[in-house]
Amino acid sequence: MKFDLSDEQKQMAETLDRYFAAVWDSQRLHAHLAGGGVLDRAGWRKMSELGLFYMVSEPTQPGDPLALDAAVCAEQVGRHAVPGPVVPQMLAMAAIGRLQSAGHRDTWLAALGSGDAVASFAFGKAGAPVLAPCARDADLLVIVDLADGHIWVHDLKRDGVAFGADRNLDLTRRASVVAPADPPLHAEHVPGLRGWLRDLSRVLVAADAFGGASRCVEMATDYASSRQQFGQPIGRFQGLKFQIADMAVEVEPWRALWWYAAHAIDVGRPDASRMACLAKAVITESYASVGRRTVEVFGGIGFTWDADVHIFLKRAMFDLVWPQTAHALYAEAAEERALAGIPVAGQTA
Repeated sequence: MKFDLSDEQKQMAETLDRYFAAVWDSQRLHAHLAGGGVLDRAGWRKMSELGLFYMVSEPTQPGDPLALDAAVCAEQVGRHAVPGPVVPQMLAMAAIGRLQSAGHRDTWLAALGSGDAVASFAFGKAGAPVLAPCARDADLLVIVDLADGHIWVHDLKRDGVAFGADRNLDLTRRASVVAPADPPLHAEHVPGLRGWLRDLSRVLVAADAFGGASRCVEMATDYASSRQQFGQPIGRFQGLKFQIADMAVEVEPWRALWWYAAHAIDVGRPDASRMACLAKAVITESYASVGRRTVEVFGGIGFTWDADVHIFLKRAMFDLVWPQTAHALYAEAAEERALAGIPVAGQTA
């Protein structure tokens, strides 16, 4: 079977690659971080014109490449370390777009899709604090209960919302523990949503992590090709050459993993949930590992604020744990495998 992106998906990826490269270059990223990582609302509205946030907001027919389209976008977000809750807002709009209350749904989708409003997203329980990316910058917080499929939409600008200390080093997506104020703006049970949204969240974060990991390999390669030591590029030294080659060989095969996981969600394959678990767990772990080794390639300068490497390593640490940790996902994938009756290697069915 030959599996590849469509011409439209490739064109979309190339367009986003060019746009993000122009808008979020190294200088602009560092300026954003130096300002504390506060969301640039004007830039957010400008980015909304690309149609990113509407990617998964409307129900489609089975087989439509909704998850794969969104994941292709998420890859470019991760590749350029785009600040802001891009993936959380896509997930929030996916949940809101499936509400039965048309008045709330249409009003919120219009505000979020235009960039006039910002949303964060989390899985959690009613009334319980949640870890939400960019919650301090957001207007709305969408919480989905994985146990029963309830959706709560909270106003983060109202009195009574309690924000804990920021819990991560990634200033492109400052995450806070949030205790929303009751009552929510809207509460609704949407049958059949929780599993799909859970799988979609994992694939989008996996694609974001893949984009970041690929960028790390490129940065390491470029630096090793230009940095001179003993009269030659350091990339000629065997130890460093093999390390970068190992990084490239580790990262590139994971492209097929998140492609397939997204495709499995779109066509409703029985292994969709298991593959989404594995994609998120494996690729985020790989991103963290490759990020650390990229710092090693850069040497001492890799630890400094002036280098871009730390931006990606910090994003890797966040992708590793949000919205679920790799350890939890491996356990869930093993349960899915057992329920499907798939034998472990070396065992008979």
